[in-house]
This record gives sequence, structure tokens and C-alpha cells, in this order.
Amino acid sequence: MNSGLTVHFAATSDLRTIAGNVNPGFDLSWIAFPWVHHGIGFEFGVDAFGRRGLPAVLPHRDANAVVGVFAMLTYSYRILLSSRFTPQFDFGAGVYGSGVDSAEGNDRLASSFCPSVREKLKLNILLLNSSGGHVELAPALVHTYIPTGDIGSTSASGHLFSGALYLVIGS
Repeated sequence: MNSGLTVHFAATSDLRTIAGNVNPGFDLSWIAFPWVHHGIGFEFGVDAFGRRGLPAVLPHRDANAVVGVFAMLTYSYRILLSSRFTPQFDFGAGVYGSGVDSAEGNDRLASSFCPSVREKLKLNILLLNSSGGHVELAPALVHTYIPTGDIGSTSASGHLFSGALYLVIGS
């Protein structure tokens, strides 16, 4: 199980109008490695884009911040460099949804669901290893690509770049 905090530091194309500032995020994933180097898993998470993109999404409306959510099936490849360091590459494909709620939080004013891919390059650093399992800390670079889709009055397509720190708990 991986649980991580992300910080989005750059966006391209039309996604830049929504995610142009530094924003936090969170994701959770489960990855099983039936083979030494190859694994499969499931990942979901939330991206908080803030209120900066609201004028592009919903001009002349009072609303809460733009929020993104994703769910993906993931393939993972890892290299066992040593007992302490394991670089890992994850590639996921799935759905990315964006939404904006009313200021009161009771109505969905704009939403979209788009296909998406996500790449993650991690360096797993072993902190604790016991017979019951292991704990790792993993800094990562994350790239999310949304090829097409609109939210409200603007396009949500583009690339989103993030840095992340994961806590990995395994058996």
C-alpha cells in the first residue's frame, strides 16, 4: 500500500488555466508484485486546484474550488538495486474527473470525466524491515496527462507535473 502527498508545480496547455498555481493532492494505491520486477495495482486520488481557475471554468459564478479525482489501473516496474534502495516506475491508465460545487456545497455546477494516463518515477528507501513487513519512504516525480475534456467553460486537457512523498507499507 502506498499513500502519498503530492504538490503540483506545473501544468501545460489548457490545464494551466485551472492548475497554474502550486496545489496539494493526495493519492492512495495498492500494488501487488507477483513477479520480482513486475507488478499490477489500483490507484486513486484527489487533486485540489484551488479557486484561481474558477473565472475560466465558471465565469460570473460564486463557487468552491476546482477539485480533480482520478482512478487508474497501474503497471509497475521496479529494480532491486540494493536492500535499501528500489527505483520504481508506475504507469496508470484510467479516468480523471473534475468538478466544482456551489459556494454552499449542495450543487454540482460543473463536472467532467476524461480518459487519463499517469506516470510516476519513485525511489523507495527502506526505513524498517521486519518479519511482519517493511516500511519505505519514497520521493517521486509524477506526470498526469489528460488528452481531452472540458470542465465548465474551459478545456481541461494538458499535462500536470507534481512532486510527491509516499509512505509505502508492504508485507
